[in-house]
Amino acid sequence: MSGSASDFLESAWLKHVLRLTAYPQPAGLWLAALLTHGGDSGGTEPTGGSYARVPAGTFTVSGSSPTEGVNDAAIEFPAASAAWGDVAYCALYDALTGGNQLLHSPLLDTNGQPTTVMVAAKDVLRIAPGALRVRAS
Repeated sequence: MSGSASDFLESAWLKHVLRLTAYPQPAGLWLAALLTHGGDSGGTEPTGGSYARVPAGTFTVSGSSPTEGVNDAAIEFPAASAAWGDVAYCALYDALTGGNQLLHSPLLDTNGQPTTVMVAAKDVLRIAPGALRVRAS
């Protein structure tokens, strides 16, 4: 993932920086698998098959122009008890269900190219350490 900030997050940052409304740090971050990309309004998450958002874990932030945060450990979704379909996108939310989408991106392969992962029954969708990248440039 090397994605875009949602309109919600961009607005919250701007209001925070301009000292209009403080934006508190989210209590947690949850990763959503997406079948469709809805941009800033959120995409379509799988339904059924034991699907649930998972904690995004911790990140290491480094660099400048761009500054980049990467996931420190593997992120695993629960084993699918039924097919979820073709997962092509992901998003970070500030809640396990509902909540606000913060960032969104297509899934990327090891070469940084958009990819799709077919999640069938009994499959486990895994995001390798360092594969979830968030950039601010």
